[in-house]
Amino acid sequence: MQPLRKPAKAPAPVKKQLQQETQKADEYALFGPVPIEGCPQCNQKIGMNPNMRMFVGPCYHRMCGACVDKFFKHRSRCPVSGCSFQLRRVDMKPQRFEDLSVQRDAEVRKEFSEIFNKRQEDFKDLCEYNDYLQWTEDMSKSHL
Repeated sequence: MQPLRKPAKAPAPVKKQLQQETQKADEYALFGPVPIEGCPQCNQKIGMNPNMRMFVGPCYHRMCGACVDKFFKHRSRCPVSGCSFQLRRVDMKPQRFEDLSVQRDAEVRKEFSEIFNKRQEDFKDLCEYNDYLQWTEDMSKSHL
C-alpha cells in the first residue's frame, strides 16, 4: 500500500478564479435571481399592481410597500429565513435598480464619495490625484 500523497497546491490563477466563482455564488445567494417580478414575501406580481413600490433593507432583501407596512406592525427581524438583520422602517429604501447588486454598488460608492471627497485642486499634480482616485476605487470595491 502506497502512502497518501499531499494534494498539490492550486496555482495562483486557479486559486483566484475559484475565489471569484465562490464570491459570485455568495452574491447570487444574497441578492437572488434577477430580474424581479414581484414581492418575494407576498408573491404579488408587479404586473397585477403597477403602483407597487419595492423597498430594500440594509441586508438587501426586498419587499413591497404593503409588506413593509404589515411587517413593522409585528416584528423587526428580516423575514427572509437565515437572515438575522434587525430592520427599522427608516432603513428601508426604495429599490432603484432591478439588479440589487447595482443598487448596493451605487450606495457604497455614494458613501465613499461623501467621505473621500478631495478634488484635483487639493493635489500637487495630476498623477497624485489619479493615485488618490485609484485608491478610493480600490477601497470601495473592497467593501462590496
